[in-house]
Amino acid sequence: VILGWIMTRVILSILFYFAFTAVRFIALIFNKRFLNLKIDHSVDTYWEKREVKPFDPSTYERQF
Repeated sequence: VILGWIMTRVILSILFYFAFTAVRFIALIFNKRFLNLKIDHSVDTYWEKREVKPFDPSTYERQF
């Protein structure tokens, strides 16, 4: 039981490490960035304005 508990953690840790490493290398090959971290020093804020919509209670009825 103790050996099974330890080996489960070891095997899952190795699989976790290799899975994320593989995803990272594939993303590097295809030049994919998962986070939009482009820094633009010419702007004061990165907040995006949201369009103002009139209140409509029917939009809250079926949210999903």
